[in-house]
Amino acid sequence: MLQNLSKNYGDRIFSFPHMPVDHFSTLFSYQRKRLAHKLSNPRLLKIHFHTFRYWKGTILYHETKDMYYVMQRLGHKNIKNTLYSTSN
Repeated sequence: MLQNLSKNYGDRIFSFPHMPVDHFSTLFSYQRKRLAHKLSNPRLLKIHFHTFRYWKGTILYHETKDMYYVMQRLGHKNIKNTLYSTSN
């Protein structure tokens, strides 16, 4: 579904290029609600920014099978945080 989003924002998905970073959260929430309504899929409302971090960590682990590499990529200082992040 993400690949089907409009491409007219350049390399950004949830904001216009001139918007400051602190507007990402508000616009992300708006876009999420709009898509959930448009697609009649209330499960989209459960997606948050952190959901993408969990997803990326899980994908990295499945690709590399190297938990230390995933820890570094996610910026964790403790391997326990990484183990928790990729197990959910």
